[in-house]
Amino acid sequence: MNVFDWLSNMDMPVKDRFAVVEVRFKNGRKDFYRNTDSLSLTTGDAIIIEAATGHHLGHVSLQGELVRLQMQKKKVANDDEIKKIYRLAHQKDLEKFEEIKKRDLPTLYRTREIIKQYNLAMKLSDVEYQADNTKATFFYSAEDRVDFRELIKQLASEFKVRVEMRQISLRQEAGRLGGIGVCGRELCCSTWLSDFKNVATSAARYQNLSLNPSKLSGQCGRLKCCLNYELETYMDALRGIPEIESPLLTERGEARLQKTDIFRRIMWFGYKEENTWFPLNIDRVNEILAMNREGKRPASLEINQEEAKVPLAKLNSDLENLDRKFKDKSKNRKKKNKNHGHNRGQAPNQQNRNPQPRSGPKGPKKDESFYLLICITFFVGCDSNRVFEDYKEFNDRTWKINDRVYFDFEIKDTTKKYNLYYNVRNSLEYPYARIFVNYSLKDSIHTELTSALASNYLFDQKTGSPLGRSGLGDVFDNQFILIRNHSFIATGVYQLSLEQFNRQDSLHGVIAVGIRVEEAPELNP
Repeated sequence: MNVFDWLSNMDMPVKDRFAVVEVRFKNGRKDFYRNTDSLSLTTGDAIIIEAATGHHLGHVSLQGELVRLQMQKKKVANDDEIKKIYRLAHQKDLEKFEEIKKRDLPTLYRTREIIKQYNLAMKLSDVEYQADNTKATFFYSAEDRVDFRELIKQLASEFKVRVEMRQISLRQEAGRLGGIGVCGRELCCSTWLSDFKNVATSAARYQNLSLNPSKLSGQCGRLKCCLNYELETYMDALRGIPEIESPLLTERGEARLQKTDIFRRIMWFGYKEENTWFPLNIDRVNEILAMNREGKRPASLEINQEEAKVPLAKLNSDLENLDRKFKDKSKNRKKKNKNHGHNRGQAPNQQNRNPQPRSGPKGPKKDESFYLLICITFFVGCDSNRVFEDYKEFNDRTWKINDRVYFDFEIKDTTKKYNLYYNVRNSLEYPYARIFVNYSLKDSIHTELTSALASNYLFDQKTGSPLGRSGLGDVFDNQFILIRNHSFIATGVYQLSLEQFNRQDSLHGVIAVGIRVEEAPELNP
């Protein structure tokens, strides 16, 4: 319940300050008191304040103009009902108050036993003694009205104090008790949240959250207050997204809405007969809805198939032209080599005997570069099963513990299955036989699909010889399977990340790592 006074640097005389001070008590309870004697107070000072009967001890939590704003926010009138501050607390006041606070827990346990004897439907959560030891406030929660007149009589006679019963809500009870939320942080109600607003289940529906009471409820048993934090942002993002009350009608069948990515404005639809989801942007969904209202049906959920075939047809035509040029140039080259063989016996001319040195760096000629490009394209095309393959190199041939590498690849066909590999390029400097790699596969909206720890051998345990394919010098390439026969439910861009999980923070001898995605071979029936 700490606060930050962002107006504390204002130079203002004490007599000109706002006369009301906010005071904090046990478990974050706060109230307002008037500084009638213009005492020089600092945030955190222990002060003695006026109580209904006697006096109490509290700590200054806020003063100045921010107190005026807090009173307006909580609708507290600045009138004579506000009690006053007596003085600063002395050391004897603090010591006496610490002794009195030791009565809180024994009184709490004993009162719970008395409540059980009377069979009262109430839950006692806290007890607070006044600093002058003349009054005790009992905080409880209950679903229905409770008749505790007999309880008050017994408590007053047993503890020799004036008893006040104060009912609090379940949210206030959770704030007084405190705890750790599912987010891993302290409860909002016990740290900074003071106003409890109504939380409806519609807040979860607008945010596409599962209506699971165990996940939506906090430790108080009510809906989590944090459901309201981002609700306005979601409401703004939902503007323009169409409401799907019935399936989209296409020639392939009825496509039903599976989920909506609100911020990316993408809606996922799937056919009842298939286990494939198709991502559509908002414009395409509105276009299909307009066609359905006119009684028309598109061929499929995607864009017009005839328009989609145009780039593919152009690509096939370009490949045919390249192949034709490659054959023609190969024939011409064979003819030149044949003619050159017939002229080997002739004496070379003067120009060939004394060649002039070439200026600039040597390199392949224009025709040779063209042949090289064609050959690379040819060999790459031969690897028909490959969908994606890439490497990430490391500086100083060292894979550090915090160097997590990411690879983005696109899946266009969901009817096929795929094998996912990870590649390791290492040298003889690698100090271990095995390597441990932690991998994670995520979809286009960064939802983790699978993750695990892979362990593979780079060197033979007995002989110590490298197991990978020999490359240049002491470099060896290894390839290991990560996921076999994986089915992707939707087209789009996926991400596979790798991190080294050895005990050593810096793995020397690892030159690069990469991944390979390829179509899995079909199994024979």
